[in-house]
Amino acid sequence: MDFIKKMAVNSLLEGFPVWFGADVSKGYNRIYNILDEELIRTDLLFGCPRGLTKMVSEMSKKSRIIYKDIHCNHAMVLTSVDVSIGISSGNSWEIQTDNEIDKPIDFKNCVVNKWQVENSWGEDKLLTMTDKWFDNNVFEIVVPRHLVEKEDARLLRKKEIKLKPWDDLAKISFLNPN
Repeated sequence: MDFIKKMAVNSLLEGFPVWFGADVSKGYNRIYNILDEELIRTDLLFGCPRGLTKMVSEMSKKSRIIYKDIHCNHAMVLTSVDVSIGISSGNSWEIQTDNEIDKPIDFKNCVVNKWQVENSWGEDKLLTMTDKWFDNNVFEIVVPRHLVEKEDARLLRKKEIKLKPWDDLAKISFLNPN
């Protein structure tokens, strides 16, 4: 996910919004317009043991996909990102001001705090997304080709992988005619 996030952040810094596909059935709160899996403590709400919900949340993303706990079911657009850039010295960060942020940024010293998302439905179409929600629920992004070429041109030379129509990644893709 680090590479995907790096591409998304650098695309936004260059002024390009980022199309992405994700699972919005997890941690989406329409009242607060937020995407955050930790907003509601479902273990307290439903009286189930904390260990059960903790077990599912600690599964790897790959396992959650295999066991159909998550799937790509909605597309939205990233419009902005809140990052802290600094130099780590032990437990503290020396934060640089916005004027000091280089484009593209060095991800070694970057902490993503939150993302702004534009949704296609709802009264207020702007949502706030936590970085943890991004890690757990985003499947795919679309960024300008030149960003990928600068970072890792080998990715663009790899043989394409044709997805079956029932594949979760093909369901939301704008290339899929179904």
